[in-house]
Amino acid sequence: LAQEHNVNRSAEAKDHVKSFLKLLFELEPDENQIKSAYVEASFLGAKEGVNRLYNDLAEKGYYIQMVSGDVHQKLAISASDVVIDMSDSPFKFRASGTQQLIRASTITTRSLVMEGYLISVKRTDRNPHGFSVENFRIAENKDLSTITRMPTELAQ
Repeated sequence: LAQEHNVNRSAEAKDHVKSFLKLLFELEPDENQIKSAYVEASFLGAKEGVNRLYNDLAEKGYYIQMVSGDVHQKLAISASDVVIDMSDSPFKFRASGTQQLIRASTITTRSLVMEGYLISVKRTDRNPHGFSVENFRIAENKDLSTITRMPTELAQ
């Protein structure tokens, strides 16, 4: 059983990173949803790092603008977009994906790259993979394109 557990460890690590990123970067324009996502992310990553990211963005007015602008954030990331060196703990990772910022008038697509480390921790109901993301940083977050959306009534 222990051998089977270790065979799937790489897949679990990739899923853990994907879940963590989705909690941080797939948000709705709802203050309660945003706060709830960050609380959940703090169970998958170092609480101080998650709180630092949240506070930095909050101080810049990012969440207020997101809620008042009715901006929906979607993140596209697959297992192949997550690369983890499982040879030595802590396990270094690099994850890349695309994020869409969906507004009533535009859709902006960004490239998003995050780097950090995973450590093994005890499995819990809130952290079923038994990893914690540490020392993460956003290595890239740049706009790739912005398209103008046509209002439904004008499209016909």
